[in-house]
Amino acid sequence: MPSFKTLGVASVRNLGYFSSARIQGTTPTVGASFTVITSSTNTATVSNVTCPAYGMVVLFSGSELLSVVSTSQVSSVSYGGLTFNRRTVQSITGFNGTSTQTCEIWYAINNSASAISASSMTINYTNTFDDQACVVVNVSGCYLSNPWSTVGPYINTYPNNATATVATNTYSTSLPNSLIFEFHGTNNNAAMAYVTSSGWNGVNAASNGGASYYEYVWLSSRSVSSIQSNQTTTTAVGATNWISIVDSLVS
Repeated sequence: MPSFKTLGVASVRNLGYFSSARIQGTTPTVGASFTVITSSTNTATVSNVTCPAYGMVVLFSGSELLSVVSTSQVSSVSYGGLTFNRRTVQSITGFNGTSTQTCEIWYAINNSASAISASSMTINYTNTFDDQACVVVNVSGCYLSNPWSTVGPYINTYPNNATATVATNTYSTSLPNSLIFEFHGTNNNAAMAYVTSSGWNGVNAASNGGASYYEYVWLSSRSVSSIQSNQTTTTAVGATNWISIVDSLVS
């Protein structure tokens, strides 16, 4: 039987301990965040994106298309040789009833002892959008074998001509020690009054008024040590035509 000295830390890493074991009593943490805004094309490039060893990158994308019969959704993401998967997507009729607003979450796992240094991320969309905006974050301390909560994501929408200018959403988590994200997007060009919900921390935002309409996305987060059940978040967004997505990562 080999001794612990023979196994060593490197061998333990090779056995996948750091990538697959749950780390009790810890909570995933947000590291660096990155943004990009682009107009009138079907590709966006985020510069200088980094990812920690045994970490994740998560893309929060908002896009609007001048059509009510089609959407401009992310079709693929390329970065650091990682494999990206879509977590969720939601589209609604956008501002003035003549456009479509889409918000979605994509993610990739870096199950490696090597961090990824500053590199470009390329985001491809299904159609040429009018405006696009996104926030990308890197995260440490997730349970990489199954990083997302088994409940959620939670999505709420207010389409064109809705009267509410406050975004509400109700959410739960499946495990304690969770990192919860609150993501909002709109193409209403009055959306400048976003106020982070009480108890949440603003991560980043991206605003794009470069073409015919608008694209504005906000991302907030909060860390919790206990399981959350039927909690409500209320965020002043200053506009209608919004999509709200709440989802959580677990350790």
